[in-house]
Amino acid sequence: MRRYVTFCAFLVLIAGAFTGFGAASSGRASIPVFYLKLKVGECALPFSSKTIPVVACSNRRHVIEFYAIGHAGWGHHAAPPSALAYAKARTICLADFRHITRHALPKNRGWWAFWPDAGPEQSHYGDELICGFRSWPALSALGRGWHAR
Repeated sequence: MRRYVTFCAFLVLIAGAFTGFGAASSGRASIPVFYLKLKVGECALPFSSKTIPVVACSNRRHVIEFYAIGHAGWGHHAAPPSALAYAKARTICLADFRHITRHALPKNRGWWAFWPDAGPEQSHYGDELICGFRSWPALSALGRGWHAR
């Protein structure tokens, strides 16, 4: 009986690998990533903390695609007030989007940016700026594949 159960489990794993039923291949599994360690080309599910659930962009439920990582310009010094930091991030992210895609951000799409909080994050990450592509005005699934083109 034990051999039979082991053999059946093996067959299920093999079948899953070939048919795409495995969590990783179907895009259902997510990997929690600290928001300042995101990389260009990663996609994420909805989030509410500094740990972002990263998934394959083939996952039709992803809501954001990270398309650029750069520097906001204030270095490891004190970040400017929030409104100024937002304006700087907006300018950089929209310019990066235009440079990467060769067109402006569509009216029905938006952008999202992350930069370090003041204190230990800023002393470690400096002025790192991470830009993401999303739906607008409401945050919703982008569908299967990569859309920040």
